[in-house]
Amino acid sequence: MTVDIVALFTEFGLHKDAAEVYLHLLQAGRQTASEIAESLHLDNRAANDILRELFKEGLAKRISTNPETFLAAYPAPIIRHVIDKEAAKMQRLSEARDELLELWDVERAKAQGL
Repeated sequence: MTVDIVALFTEFGLHKDAAEVYLHLLQAGRQTASEIAESLHLDNRAANDILRELFKEGLAKRISTNPETFLAAYPAPIIRHVIDKEAAKMQRLSEARDELLELWDVERAKAQGL
């Protein structure tokens, strides 16, 4: 079974290009923006923008500045953020369900003259 890692990263909120850059960093190790741009057929500006985005999200580490070189970081921050967000959504849905069922019971009792 082949797992599409890029698709999994997009499930956690990365856009496709960022997911591809992140996976490339993970597989290739330390890379500069120009190395990534060349490998993934991106322009240098796009590669730089994506690396800065990954850095801001905690998914890439800047390991040197001359030249600016990046390394993939452990993906826990993005995973944790999405799971926490979905857990909060589930909590709100659960509370709404309880409220709806209570209202249902009240309206049903009224309709039955209880």
